[in-house]
Amino acid sequence: MVITDTPRRERFKQAVFAICGTDEPVRSQLRQVGAEAAKSSGRNRPWGGSLLYMLLHGERYPQFGIHPKLYHAVLKRAGMEALNGKQCVEVVADHVREGAVVLLPSRKCKRRRCAVHFVGLSDYCSTRCRKRAAAFRRKRRVELRRREKR
Repeated sequence: MVITDTPRRERFKQAVFAICGTDEPVRSQLRQVGAEAAKSSGRNRPWGGSLLYMLLHGERYPQFGIHPKLYHAVLKRAGMEALNGKQCVEVVADHVREGAVVLLPSRKCKRRRCAVHFVGLSDYCSTRCRKRAAAFRRKRRVELRRREKR
């Protein structure tokens, strides 16, 4: 079963536009959206930029319906932006007073596999990530020493 009705197609378009940040995304942006949607939906093959282009221009290609997994993954990736035009931000504050103004920009955690963006002066989002990164570095050093001994 594919999604072909106009209201959901419009919501899908708004979500893709919100993710890309433009009303006229290029194919490389659409290809990236398709790859991210495939990862989050558990699909092995990414959805291509050409398919997403055809779905965005549904009036020209009415025979193409939106796969439900793609639809839900894109809406999830856009995070409620597609529904109400506002950006959803989760705030987890440990030692911050209510009403405080945070003037630092957000940044990605230094550990490569961590996808958390945070505000602060630290390189890592948590002590857990710092310890996991240190353990990975130690493991690599041990492997390099073993290779040098051979």
